[in-house]
This record gives sequence, structure tokens and C-alpha cells, in this order.
Amino acid sequence: AGEANASLLTIDVAGAYAIAAHSVDAIRHDSIVGTNVTIVAIAAVFVLLYRRPVRQFAFAFVPMAIGLVLGFGAYALFHPTFTPLAAVVGGALGGVGIDYGVFFLAHYDRARHAAGATNESAARDTLRHLRWPLFAAWATSVIGFLAIAFSPVRILRDFAILGTLALLGAYLAAVTVLPAALALLDRRRRITAVAPARFGALAPIGRLIAAHPKAILATSIGVWIALVAGFAVGDASLLPDANLLSLHPQPNPPLDAQRRIASRMGISPGSAQLYLTGDSPEALLRTAHEVDRTLADPRMKAAGFTGSFGIASLLPDPATSARRRAAIDPALADRAAKDLLDAAAAAGFQTDPFQASANFIRTLLEPTTPAPGLHTLQTRSESDGRRTYADVAQLLLSHDAIAGGEPRDALVMVFFDNPLDRRAPRDAALHALHTALDGVPGVVITGMSAINDNVEASIYRDLPKLVAFAIAGIALTLWLHFRSLGLALLAVLPTIVSITVVLTFMRVAALPLDIVNMVMVPLLLGIDVDYSILTISAYRAARSRAGLVRAFPTTAAAVATCVATTLVGFGSLVTTSVPAVRSLGMLITVGVVSCLVASMTVLWPILFLMAKRDDGSTAGAGEGGEDSELHASGDIAEAGAA
Repeated sequence: AGEANASLLTIDVAGAYAIAAHSVDAIRHDSIVGTNVTIVAIAAVFVLLYRRPVRQFAFAFVPMAIGLVLGFGAYALFHPTFTPLAAVVGGALGGVGIDYGVFFLAHYDRARHAAGATNESAARDTLRHLRWPLFAAWATSVIGFLAIAFSPVRILRDFAILGTLALLGAYLAAVTVLPAALALLDRRRRITAVAPARFGALAPIGRLIAAHPKAILATSIGVWIALVAGFAVGDASLLPDANLLSLHPQPNPPLDAQRRIASRMGISPGSAQLYLTGDSPEALLRTAHEVDRTLADPRMKAAGFTGSFGIASLLPDPATSARRRAAIDPALADRAAKDLLDAAAAAGFQTDPFQASANFIRTLLEPTTPAPGLHTLQTRSESDGRRTYADVAQLLLSHDAIAGGEPRDALVMVFFDNPLDRRAPRDAALHALHTALDGVPGVVITGMSAINDNVEASIYRDLPKLVAFAIAGIALTLWLHFRSLGLALLAVLPTIVSITVVLTFMRVAALPLDIVNMVMVPLLLGIDVDYSILTISAYRAARSRAGLVRAFPTTAAAVATCVATTLVGFGSLVTTSVPAVRSLGMLITVGVVSCLVASMTVLWPILFLMAKRDDGSTAGAGEGGEDSELHASGDIAEAGAA
């Protein structure tokens, strides 16, 4: 069209093929740009947070990159194509997968500095110390993704499967490739300063929390109660809005052109389809006419119904045809034809020119002449063998019927005066269709509007199950890891606060749930708990309240780094062209930030209160004597360096 446009006309291409082509280009662009921008942004985070950013980024990047390659490669073995969400999630997974390397490096550097250990022994000791915390962090994240994998919607299933595979690859690389790389490539003789993060300012924050844990905790609880109250009394609805157009990249010229065409040409902008089945061609045609009569229900008109087109629009009802044929006098056809010829002769005309009209009248009134039926749409011309009504048959009949089989199913198109891509008109139209067609056998309401409604109902029905699965799996993992119900419950506390903040944000911003951002709850459960696992592990390794104060800068720095990389990863989704994916990135970003704040103002004060209670005891001895001594000496040296 562009090459032929010598007259410089304005040409807009619309339709399903143009929309698909535009979506492919936009999503591919989002995937490439999002992944590359995420890598660059994560490198910038390391430059800002670390004194030796090149070394830290290089070692942390290796397991994340290996994880992405393994995840996408394993996925591609079984799925040759990507859905929109899976295609743009590479950057987000990178932001989460790099966490394992960040925590490993933080403990490795502390081990080398504390005991002056060689790189081989420090890598070995770090692996021994972190094998279970890292596994627990990986397991809780994967449980969040696995919960989504049970969704009936493929776009969510593919996202969950890809996320699970990529995080599995990142974890395996963090506990195999990274220790080997450090043992082989880290040639520094001695580390003179532990934890190269630029977080000297975190030590005063830790001392402040340790000095006033009750006041900080009480203030945080008050703010949380206010958020819960604000959410409860808010006016905005969080009902799902399964608008499948939100899965199309925006702006979308083909979609805009399609709507403009409907407006300019007077085409009904909204439509649904009815799939009809019957035991025979006659039964199918009778069903089509029964549907045609039910669509005349006044409630259909009130819902915006403007008309329909199907086989009943073209062919007579077999029952009506049979009654009419039975009511015709068998002699009428010959008598009517003879009357025409006699009248012409009586008027002085020659009868031969009227013979064709007489034959037509005889055929029209002959009761033995079969009425037009579905077989009529299958007839072929005797001259060239082409189907007489091929275009109509292709529009309304199945492929088997077009090929010559007996018609047993057909399509009816139903038109409405409003687009059905939004909730209110879609609900009104589908409710009217269900009410009018209730009791008519062999009719299924389908089309994009019905698919939207079905997808929404499926997700809304299954979301509580997915969340329950994630909660149960994460709770079991935490209990097995900590072997303490109290610590397991404590680990999920910042996540609960985080989800409350996200839901309140959605209500304040009038942001409804959609087909994609519904999964943010199980995702946040899996991602946020990781930070609590590693924080509580530091508490268990500390021997006293003073030891916890000394452990605060390194642990908080590692958590803050992981939060920053996760923000960069999921924050990259905010820049995509797909609105549903953008909303997911925005909500995960809000959730991760609020989890960090909750960790500082809720989890750490509780841990300091617990450490004060246990002061002088051997808290954390279960971690192993050598590891605990190493951790404590590292904290002392780190405090001196700070």
C-alpha cells in the first residue's frame, strides 16, 4: 500500500493481521530494550552502591545471566513462541535473580576480611553458611511463581513457568559457578575493608532502631492501621477489569483505525458470536431460526442489540416451509400457470413470450420443489464447478461443511451499538444474550467479549486459590528452614504490610485489578519474603543485641541492594508499551519499596527487642560454632571500618 501510494493518500491499515503485526514489533522492541536497559541500570546501581563496582557487578552478574539463558533456553525447548508478558519479563527476572549473587558476595567479602581467609576457603565457608538461607530464599520466590503456574490463563502460566526456570538457573549458578569463579579469579591477597558497599550511614540508623525499637514499632503499627482503615472506607473498586485490549501495545494505530472505520462507516462497534450445533442440517437451521426469534427480546434492544447475521438471515425455517407447502393446493401450480397463459391469449398477446413466466410460477408454487436449505450454500455451478455461494458459506459454515460434509454447526454474528471491550457494556450485552438464549439447546456464546468475561471469571475464581497455595507453600518452607513458627510468622510480616500498602495504593489511584496485575500478590509473597529470610538469618547468627547492631549495616546494605535491583528489574516493565504489563511493574515496585520500609520499621525493631530479651544468651548457636564466630568477628571488624 505504501509503495502504491503515489497520490500521497493517508492510509490506515486495520484488522486482526495488522494489529498482530504491530503487537509483535512493539513487544519485541520492549523485550530487547527492557532487558538491555535493566542490565545497564543494575550496573549503575552497583556503581552507586559499591566502592569496587566493576568487580562486584561482574561476579554478581554471572549467575543472573546464566539463569536467564538457562531459563529462556529450557522454555524454548517446549514453547517456540512467547506470550506478551513472558516476552518482556527478562529484565524483571534479572533484577530478582541477581539477589543470590549479591548476598553470596556480601558474606564472602566479610569472611575474607574477618579471618584473612583465602579466596578458596572463604568461598567454601560462605557456601556452607548460606546454602540453606539461599535455598529458602529461592524456594519462596519459586513458590510465588508456581502458584501462578496453576492459572487457567496461558499468558500467566507461561510467565510463571519462565520465571521458575530462570530463577532455578540463577540459584544453581549462584551455588556452583559463583563459588568456583571466586576461587579461581579472585586474586586479592587480603581484603582491607569489609563489604565494599557505600553504606557507612546505615550504622547510625541501626543504632537508632536499636535504641528506640518500641517507639518505632508503635508508630509503624499506627500507620499500618490507618492504611487498613483507609482501604476499608475507600470508594474506588478493585473489581477485575479483564479488558483484553490492555494486552495490546499502546499506542496502537491499527486498533485506532479499526474504531475510526466503525464510526465513519456506521458499523456496529461491538459484536459477539453464537456457535450453533445440530444433529442434522434441518435441526441446525431450525435452531438458527429459534435463535433469531429469541434475539427479538426487548431486553436485547435495551442492551444495545442492533441486529444479527447468520444462516437464518438467508434460508427459510424448515418447519415454516413444511407448513406452507402442506397448505398449497397441488393443482395450484398448473392452474396458475395456465391462467397466466389464458389471460395473455384473451388479451390478444402471443403466449410464447409468457412461457418462461408461467414456468417460474409453476416452480414457485409447486409443493414438491424443495425449499432452499443449507445444501444450497454448498451447490456448485454446472459450468465451472465453483460454489455459487462460496463467500457466504465460508463466513457462516464450518470448514468440513465447506469441503462438502454435512453441515452440523454454524456461526451467528450479533452486533451491538457500543464497543464491548469495557466492563459495563460487555456485562449488559452478555447478560442479555444469556437471558434471551436460556433454554435454547445447541447454542454457545463466544467471541472476544465472551472470552474476556470467561477469563475474568476464571482469574477471579482462582486467585484466592493461587494466593492460598503461595501462602501455604511459603509458610511450610519458612517453618522447615527456621524450625520455629514464631520466626516463620515474623518473616512474612513485612510482606503483609507491603500487600496492604499496594492495595491501598490501588484504591487511592483508582487502579483496578486486570488480567495481569492480579498475580502481584503471590509474586510479592515470594519476592519480599527473601529479604526477611536473610535478615532473620543475621539475627540468628548474632550472639547479642550488640552483635545485631554490628550486623545491621552489612545485612541492610545487601537487602537494600537486592531491593534496588528488583526495582530496576520490575521497574523496567513500567516502560513497556503493554498497559497490563505496565500496571504489574508499577504495583511490584510499590510493593518492594514498602517491604523495605516495613523491614526497617517493623522487622528490625522486633528483632532488636528479641535480641535484648535474649541478651547474654547463645542466640544463633544453631548456625554452627565456626560460622557464628566468623560472622561475629566479621561484624566487629566491619564496625571498626565503619
